[in-house]
Amino acid sequence: PVGLPVATSISEDKEDNDDRPSRKYQYGCIALLLCLVVLSLTASVIYRDDRPFIRCGFKNRSGEYDQGMAMFQLTQGEVPETADFDEACKSEFGPDARVADWTYDLKAQGKESVELMINDLGIIPTFNEKYYFVSNEGSKYYEGGRVYFFENHGGSPPSNWLVHDQLGDITLGSWFGTGQVLCAV
Repeated sequence: PVGLPVATSISEDKEDNDDRPSRKYQYGCIALLLCLVVLSLTASVIYRDDRPFIRCGFKNRSGEYDQGMAMFQLTQGEVPETADFDEACKSEFGPDARVADWTYDLKAQGKESVELMINDLGIIPTFNEKYYFVSNEGSKYYEGGRVYFFENHGGSPPSNWLVHDQLGDITLGSWFGTGQVLCAV
């Protein structure tokens, strides 16, 4: 898949006391231009909660249209690691929503797009405090029933973590607990 910030909001929010468009708007315009001009892909604007989002897609090997990248949302509430994450996503975001995958969704987008995503979703740096559940290569579990999740460590995970992978500021780990589910919608 193509690594661009496809889920960038292009809302025309203004920065405080400034007549210039917000960074989100500027990044959205850049993403749209990259998709249409530089990469010669198909782009569309979709609306979620009255906010426009860019979706960038391409034809896959079988000739079917593929959105390329997912748009991401967090579940409103926290769920235990025993919950059905796909069901949590579907109940909040509709029948096509699913739990996001570390490898197939996040890593496929690349570091820059993931940094935009965590900023847009308000995922701030914490240490052993916030779980954001994902799957990894299609699997919910690591060994012994430990569930995959990530946390924003600002690029420096704590020493008590079993680090499976890092992508920019976020770290993939596994453990037990409650957290929000990152959904691909």
